[in-house]
Amino acid sequence: MSFANHQPSTTAARKTLVSAAVRRACGGLIAVSVLPVGAAWAQADAPSVPGPDPRDARQLATVTVTATREARPLSETPISVGMIDAMTISQDKPSHPAQIVSQVPGVAVAVTNGEGHTTAIRQPFTTSPVYLFLEDGIPTRATGFFNHNGLYEIDIPQSGGIEITRGPGTALYGSDAIGGIINVLTRPAGEQTAFDSSLEIGDHGWIRGLGGASLPYANGGLRADVNITHTDGWRNDTAYDRQSGIVRWDHRIDADTRVQTNFGFSIIEQETGANSPLTRNDFENNPRDNYLPIAFREVDAYRLNSTFEKTVGDNLFSFTGLYRDNSMDLLASFALNFDPTLSHTHNTMYRLPAAVLPGVLKPSRLARASMITT
Repeated sequence: MSFANHQPSTTAARKTLVSAAVRRACGGLIAVSVLPVGAAWAQADAPSVPGPDPRDARQLATVTVTATREARPLSETPISVGMIDAMTISQDKPSHPAQIVSQVPGVAVAVTNGEGHTTAIRQPFTTSPVYLFLEDGIPTRATGFFNHNGLYEIDIPQSGGIEITRGPGTALYGSDAIGGIINVLTRPAGEQTAFDSSLEIGDHGWIRGLGGASLPYANGGLRADVNITHTDGWRNDTAYDRQSGIVRWDHRIDADTRVQTNFGFSIIEQETGANSPLTRNDFENNPRDNYLPIAFREVDAYRLNSTFEKTVGDNLFSFTGLYRDNSMDLLASFALNFDPTLSHTHNTMYRLPAAVLPGVLKPSRLARASMITT
């Protein structure tokens, strides 16, 4: 008998090879995906059960406000926007922005020290001023005072959602948004009075307390959240402390008129020598050693803003007044070998909303005071 007589047919061999390749590539995924298919076959002859009204699906469509500055269904937004909802944030309770923001395709955040980070939105990681960080659509810093660590000034683990624009947004938000926008949304008050809190304890001195209160009333509500965090750090002299909070007040004057006022703050103290290089001996035997124990960063950030919105027919009129104060003391670990300089930056800005009078529209007033010392 010839050897050829023992070979399977060409078609059978091809099916065998494809089946084996798919099993290797997909592993247990095939077994999981087969179940719903079999269930569908088993139910083919079952009596039909009325499903949900298609109109309900339209009512639950995902809505974004960042891309156009107005609430609009995500499916109708001509810009690439990634979204993370409040439920995901509440379940994850991220200790660093990288743990939640990096879940969006095309977006990545890398850890530096503490909650410090660098960001990449459809391009390599960079510390250059190409991204805009917002809270409820309002920049957390003034133009010209970009900080690549800007997300640590926002209380992300207690936020009400995150919207990320993957690409330029300069037409609506100005020159800071040339690479992308990260807009962190605050939580409004719920429909019922509620209080929530959590306490986390972990390795290396990690402890975090989160607390919140929701106080609604007939025409609006008040929501307050606070975040107190401490860690000693995995390496020596890399402790991190954070105290931050946000208070949001919503009030409906009538069916077409509303006011939203936010006050937020972040006080951060961290030792930033976690990127200290080590000798080979210490790397293998004393990896927690830190040759840069004097490096540190101290941040104080305060934000107050109030937005008045009025809908007239198909038009929405919005006026926002704000006050921002950002300061930072820095002894940079990356500069200790060639420029061990203590630097201080301070930026204060306020803007008054436009005054609307019968037939008259007065422009807003903008004032800014800045100081950089070394």
